[in-house]
Amino acid sequence: MSSSLKKIFSITFILNVILFSKIYTIDIIDIITIDNETSLREAIKSQNENGGTIYINTTIINIKTDLKLELKGDISGGIIGIKQPNNEYPRINFEIARNNGSFSSLNIYNSNKYLKYLIIENSPIHGVVVSGKNHTFEHIITRYNQYAGIFISEISDSNTFNYCYSYRNCDLKGNGVNGDGFFIKGATNTKFNHCFSWDNSNNGFSVSSHELKYSSLIYSHSACWNNGNANIFSGKYDYDNGYSLDKNMLTIQEIIKSNLNYEKNYKKKNFTIDNSKIDGKNANEWILKTKERTKGNGFQFGFAYSPDITSIKRIAELSVAFDHKSKGFDNNFSKKYIGYFSNCVSFNNNINYQLPYTFEKWSNNWSWGSIQEDQKDMDMNLKSPNNPNESQKNFYSVKNQIIKAVNSNSFPEKINFDNSIMSLK
Repeated sequence: MSSSLKKIFSITFILNVILFSKIYTIDIIDIITIDNETSLREAIKSQNENGGTIYINTTIINIKTDLKLELKGDISGGIIGIKQPNNEYPRINFEIARNNGSFSSLNIYNSNKYLKYLIIENSPIHGVVVSGKNHTFEHIITRYNQYAGIFISEISDSNTFNYCYSYRNCDLKGNGVNGDGFFIKGATNTKFNHCFSWDNSNNGFSVSSHELKYSSLIYSHSACWNNGNANIFSGKYDYDNGYSLDKNMLTIQEIIKSNLNYEKNYKKKNFTIDNSKIDGKNANEWILKTKERTKGNGFQFGFAYSPDITSIKRIAELSVAFDHKSKGFDNNFSKKYIGYFSNCVSFNNNINYQLPYTFEKWSNNWSWGSIQEDQKDMDMNLKSPNNPNESQKNFYSVKNQIIKAVNSNSFPEKINFDNSIMSLK
């Protein structure tokens, strides 16, 4: 990169860090200013060898080849997206590779890597795969991927996620069972701060390995809602709520391709998926099977086979779960963890809380509107608001603000549910 280009970028970067109120130590590997996959891959190769930061200063980079993007090595480095003149942030889009039968994704290995201000979408597998330790993810959106938006492997330790958003991920081939917002497979000491997960085909925050038993898991200032709702992926959920058709979902693309009248009928207020196909199957049958197979939990905290030792900590604070097919806060067959729960809210789930743990801390936690009662053997006192309908309006208002921001390719970093929680009476 020429010295003049570096100077121009430095001015732009200084303006951006002032706006973000953050200061980064910069060691520029490359600045990518056009939609060029080759430039990104070459920059990543250099970053893996030397460390440093890659800046993406373009609206989109389309991934076309059947090769994973791999950040690896132990030298500190990563990728940062730059806010565009239209106020959107850069997208790494795997749609072309996916449609060509690729299994591309963005993979992070080893240690001390970071991703910031990026949107990862349309991967044929997980959007981001995390292995190794001491990685940091800040202001990341993952959406429309075929498996989890973010997958954290069993060989991961001490990774932190701040202001990450994961939605409308759906496992097409498996009838939704792998379409989680965040999938935590045995990772130790994982922290989620201001992270949000919604409208995924399976769980919001999924835990699926007993290896996680020796670690801490923290959800802080986070939320999840409406996971496990198969009607999202036929378009019926959006139709019923008066939303426009979300043609970014692969299931909707397949319905439109198989039924030329579907979109026209949708706009004419006539919803039907008759004579439509998803994954080559009758669309109604695909939806029915998806409803049968997916779980639809919000926050999961463990898995089976957990020993009775005090080093296992499960922490949730100022976190919210609502409108799930199954449980808002779910032990997922684990029974002997040590819990620290404060200022949490769960409402309008099938079951709001199922947490048969020993609680070192349990304070100001709320529950209302569940279809089934919370688990009877929990040693806890749950509150309910004086006016549940009025209270949940505040939560839905925040939800809508978050969705509006991410749909416009920006980050709602100042929007969370803290005030809604603390104003409950």
